[in-house]
Amino acid sequence: MQNATILIVDDAPENLSILGELLSDYSVKVAKDGKKALEIANSSPQPNLILLDIVMPGLNGFEVCKKLKQDDKTYDIPVIFMTSLNATEDKVKGLEVGAIDYVTKPIQGAELQARVQNHLTLHYLQKEMKIINKTLEDRVNQRTEELKIAKERAEESNRLKSHFLSLMSHELRTPMNGILGYSEILSLELEHSHLIEYAEGIYDSGKRLKDTLNSIINLSRLESNKREIYLSDVNIVERTKAMLKSHDKSAKKKNIALKFASSDDEIISQVDKTMFDVVINNIIDNSIKYTREGNVTVRIRKEKIKSESFVLIDIEDTGIGIPKDKFDLIFEEFRQVDEGQGRNFEGVGLGLAITKKFAQKLNGEVLVDSEIGKGSVFTVKLPIEDIVEMPVPTKKAAKSKTKVVDNKTMLLVEDEDITINVTKLFLKKYGTLEVARSGEAALEMTKQKQYDIILMDINLGKGLNGLETTKKIREDKNYKDTPIIAVTAYALDSDKEQFLKEGCSHYLPKPYNKKDLYEIIDSIWKK
Repeated sequence: MQNATILIVDDAPENLSILGELLSDYSVKVAKDGKKALEIANSSPQPNLILLDIVMPGLNGFEVCKKLKQDDKTYDIPVIFMTSLNATEDKVKGLEVGAIDYVTKPIQGAELQARVQNHLTLHYLQKEMKIINKTLEDRVNQRTEELKIAKERAEESNRLKSHFLSLMSHELRTPMNGILGYSEILSLELEHSHLIEYAEGIYDSGKRLKDTLNSIINLSRLESNKREIYLSDVNIVERTKAMLKSHDKSAKKKNIALKFASSDDEIISQVDKTMFDVVINNIIDNSIKYTREGNVTVRIRKEKIKSESFVLIDIEDTGIGIPKDKFDLIFEEFRQVDEGQGRNFEGVGLGLAITKKFAQKLNGEVLVDSEIGKGSVFTVKLPIEDIVEMPVPTKKAAKSKTKVVDNKTMLLVEDEDITINVTKLFLKKYGTLEVARSGEAALEMTKQKQYDIILMDINLGKGLNGLETTKKIREDKNYKDTPIIAVTAYALDSDKEQFLKEGCSHYLPKPYNKKDLYEIIDSIWKK
């Protein structure tokens, strides 16, 4: 952010001189009064951040900030007040008129530099997120229109879309890792409630963008028949119950109760785990989104129809309900019950379309029943083996306590600064994390030291890529069995299969949050 422009507003020349020196890494503009500050803020190029004194002749700092926030051209410029006023009412007034932070005179250089850098980064991430979101939505709208206008060109359109999304997937997932990672960290470490809200807002917006991207990529792969199915025996009860817990936070925000019930402790079905997770998560997400109050209840039961046995997962809510004439429409791509510019709920209308297609790929189906004003019930129906009576299991011995992870030495092979910083912050509780910014550097470091775990990015720019580096590391007998996690923005099923085949022991797609990273590392070290 060294190329950022900072406007310093203070009527004391000595203060302008000191502050200019402290912020010499940036492009600095100065104003000795509020009127001049407003002129500079409206000129081109606009400042990226304003340091604003409160007590000045003419317009004081509060009045200047208020005028900045009333003007659409300057509304988004972050303002930090500089003041010797320490009264709570002064700080409250400053925040009310639109400032994002305070620094108290006499100015502490290191504190000022840190605050300026943090707020410039936050401001940059917010702008980038808006641009990415707008670009992606424009692209979706463009593709949708093309499909409507030229049905005969659908196959070609899908091929181009798949190619575009394959490229965009990698380019969007890497910066999204920083957006989600930094905002998650900030929400835990910031002290001011309004700043925590800002950080949580950035995280929620980034997650929405990530979910939209995943939905579009899933649809594209389905349409091009590139989505392979990997079936395995899964305990539907256990997996569904675990997924329901991951929705606690969004439900609590709306004061919605999540309930769970099952006729059995174990019901096994052969499913693709990823597809199954998408099906259940999409429906639970929708149930919470369209429910203003009450509860969302998940019930699991077995049923025999003629000679076949099925597991039925009912997801019932007390939401707004769906008109009966819209039951088919909600499963169509890019369609919603509430459409148009005045729609009340976010989303691009892909969740249920993908849910239906995935359920069909698993030889199942999704059924819906609903009543306006009372709520909806979505039922996922999947085949299982014939139901037989099982003996009541004997009481299992108590599980041993989780092994405490000793201080570990980890190596991150990564060339992106944001991902490096986020991963360092996430993993500081586990031990020492060292960084190699290239494949060649990683090889040198592994020759000199034995690491307990390696996190390997795949796209490392010039020189060796992550897979080439992994193969060379595996040639060292000391690293034959060392866990190597492919941490990458290449997120297609074929990518994962390739990485695991060519030497990586685990796979974690970007963007990942702290929980994702902890789960995979804990699973390695609990063995």
